[in-house]
Amino acid sequence: MAQENITVKLPGCGGEAIIRPFVKNKDRRAIRRAVMASKEFSQQELEAAGDDDGNMSFTIKGNDLNDVMDVKVKCLLLSYDGNTDDPFNAMNESEYEEDMNAVEEAIKTVFDKEDEKNSEKKSKAGKQPTTAQ
Repeated sequence: MAQENITVKLPGCGGEAIIRPFVKNKDRRAIRRAVMASKEFSQQELEAAGDDDGNMSFTIKGNDLNDVMDVKVKCLLLSYDGNTDDPFNAMNESEYEEDMNAVEEAIKTVFDKEDEKNSEKKSKAGKQPTTAQ
């Protein structure tokens, strides 16, 4: 099902930003790389940290959070005030912090929906009846 791009009114410059409303697999991989960039794990730590679904919990430093948000913005920001060649750089070169905040909030919404969708899938997968063979 095709989803329409998200249009964000930019309060600072008065233009618009266009956000892709879904996450591609290459985006997920880029975000994972950003999250794990400064981490080192031993095999024992990996085994101990994972739950039954293979999920892990760990602490992320503030700078790493900024790097992760930058990757998310680079992945989903399609246009900033008409700039489609390098919208991430155009936004960063802007003087309007409120524009950056509006774009980041819209992108957080996309990722919140993605997380919700993944949680529902996991929940449904855990409730599926098994068939005898």
